[in-house]
Amino acid sequence: MTRTTPPRPLDVGARFPALAPLARNATRLHPRRGTPTVEQSSIGGPVLWPAGESWPVCPEASHQTVWGREVAGPVPLVPVLQLFVRDVPALPHPAGADLLQVLWCPVEEFHALDRPLLLWRDSTALGPLLELPPALHPDADDNVVPHPCVLDPEPVTDYPYADAPEELRAQLFAHDEHFVEDEQGWSMWDLLIVRGCKVGGFPSWTQDPDWPICGRCGGETEHLVTLTGWEGDRNWIPREEWALNGYAGGIERAADQGPEARANRDPLEVSFGDNGGFYVFACTACQEMPLDFRSDCH
Repeated sequence: MTRTTPPRPLDVGARFPALAPLARNATRLHPRRGTPTVEQSSIGGPVLWPAGESWPVCPEASHQTVWGREVAGPVPLVPVLQLFVRDVPALPHPAGADLLQVLWCPVEEFHALDRPLLLWRDSTALGPLLELPPALHPDADDNVVPHPCVLDPEPVTDYPYADAPEELRAQLFAHDEHFVEDEQGWSMWDLLIVRGCKVGGFPSWTQDPDWPICGRCGGETEHLVTLTGWEGDRNWIPREEWALNGYAGGIERAADQGPEARANRDPLEVSFGDNGGFYVFACTACQEMPLDFRSDCH
């Protein structure tokens, strides 16, 4: 199913002319729950893994469940993201790599968001593949393990909000203070940052921006991927799902809160702390494009 993000209901470039030159291309991934295969791009689905390579375990030696119980033994990581360049051609990638993979700890959210495994791979050079990955750890936390989701990439235009230059950022914040007081119309927070899981554009920060610096060359990194549990409301609902969500295209929030509508707007069902996000970065100035990450929450 093709999913189409409708145009923003306001011409944000006309409202704030300084925004226009800051626009960036991005790709909404539109994850939806399904049964992806190892040959597909996915969130929470199976990943291509060489049979001769040990399955990774959490580097933290000790774990506790959400109830405070100690967990014994090594904890196998779980797949979080598998992204083929063929599905998102705009994804920057090093020469000889066509696949980005992210795995993390399924037991403790702190370990998951602070000690993930980020990998570039050449999918054509993996050799024999692992047929059966380790079973999900019995103490896995449902708030950390994403539902398996297929992807439907869509090119869109992204704008900065927290990452806007200081003078423009002050104008955006002032506009939104008025919006919060009146609780009417559209806030720039609602309109500028592309909602949901995406490639490129700007990170969907819920706290102050915290861009990594490359540990090799000391240069700035580029935002590759945002993962978040919320795909957006109102104008961020794809046109093809308006009827399902009871949305008519105005400022009123979607009326239908049925199971399918909720699953489409929160497909991963991962909390990311408290409705925050996980962000992947790479240094495009370095030949190997080393990866880094950040996470935040409300």
